[in-house]
Amino acid sequence: DKVLVQRSLSAHTVGILRIAEEISGMVMELVWPIEKALYAGYVKVVADMDRFRQTLINSVGLVAAIGLPLALGLGTLAEPAVLLVLGEKGAAAVPLIQVYVVYGAVRSCLCGIFPVFMVLGKPEINAQVTFASVGARLGLLLALFPIFGLIAVPWSMVGGVLVTFTLLWWRVTTAMSLSPMALPAALWRTATAAVAMAALGRWMLAEFASSWLAVHALALIAPSMALAYLLVWGGLWALAGRPDGPERVALTALRQWRLDRARSSMAAK
Repeated sequence: DKVLVQRSLSAHTVGILRIAEEISGMVMELVWPIEKALYAGYVKVVADMDRFRQTLINSVGLVAAIGLPLALGLGTLAEPAVLLVLGEKGAAAVPLIQVYVVYGAVRSCLCGIFPVFMVLGKPEINAQVTFASVGARLGLLLALFPIFGLIAVPWSMVGGVLVTFTLLWWRVTTAMSLSPMALPAALWRTATAAVAMAALGRWMLAEFASSWLAVHALALIAPSMALAYLLVWGGLWALAGRPDGPERVALTALRQWRLDRARSSMAAK
């Protein structure tokens, strides 16, 4: 895409695309280190397949619980965020960011899966999926760019990651003997809460932000969205009977953090 864009468009337009990539890429910059760390965790449980399956499901759900709301939140608040940081000159990047974050949202749901095939000794699956994704991305870009122009670049990435999503989920459910619904069951509460959060943000922007400065919109809407996400996410988990899953892992980690902090405070005294 970089070669095609640089040959076809002006330097200013290429700059706008790079700005959009950099801003939307913040989501994956937070998620990728988790993906790398999961390899070590999977190695510890690979000998116990039942435990490995549950660790995989929890990991996929937990990474998505971070990546999905970040991506959708960034897409929702792209306009006031760009206006605050770059001013009116960056406004052209907003539609691009709002498409790029779709890529980030889908990709965050896959971060727990890529290390699985390395641990199972099947790295060729990752390579095969990557080649298929790149092929789909380039094919879409070549087909759509002459018609739609610059916006075809992020949409081609979305198309490529959807191919990755489909192939990876098929291969991991087969390799791990998982139920086809095991991974969706770990994600639906997160996805529902993230969509509800984004809907609240869009409503608040439509109702109030026209009379606010960008900094006020971010300062007031972003915390409201975060709170809405946590309430819906936790509420759906409670309604489901508090099953094992990413919510329980997150709650256990939070309790352990508070306990360690309390112990540190007592030791300091």
